[in-house]
Amino acid sequence: MKEKIFVLYKGEKVIDIGTAKEIAKKRGVTPEFIKYLSTPTNKKRIDARKNKNRISNAMICVKIEEEDE
Repeated sequence: MKEKIFVLYKGEKVIDIGTAKEIAKKRGVTPEFIKYLSTPTNKKRIDARKNKNRISNAMICVKIEEEDE
């Protein structure tokens, strides 16, 4: 089974691309934290921020879906 690939964003800027382990090692965090950043819970936390008029600088991860060959 292949490891899932993630794209890490800070605001609208791409920060890193790789597996959760690879990104975590580069960022000095755990792979679990990288996976957390891709959850609906993290998105809700970001959406619940008070100042919605300001551009978000929050970190979020998106899983890349691979196509079957």
